[in-house]
Amino acid sequence: METYVELDVSQKSTAVCAIDGDGNSVWRGTVASHPQAIDNIIRQQAPDVRRVAMETGPLSVWFYHGLLLKGAGHISNGVLFALLPLSASRFKNR
Repeated sequence: METYVELDVSQKSTAVCAIDGDGNSVWRGTVASHPQAIDNIIRQQAPDVRRVAMETGPLSVWFYHGLLLKGAGHISNGVLFALLPLSASRFKNR
């Protein structure tokens, strides 16, 4: 099952929302704002991730490179590339 992950980043914690290709919620939660913590939760909750999308901001470059080195799927800064699968979601990060 293909899974898409969206990250809502803040300084101390990051909200993580994983959905399947049909827009159904697979997992939602919060982790520490560190690439290792985010990679760990993605591997646990969405091991077959197809794309990771995150907003742009001060931490996005660090997260992008940290997750890219860990092999966490295709990573998009900004949500443009994730709009189609995430637009079908009944659950949105707030």
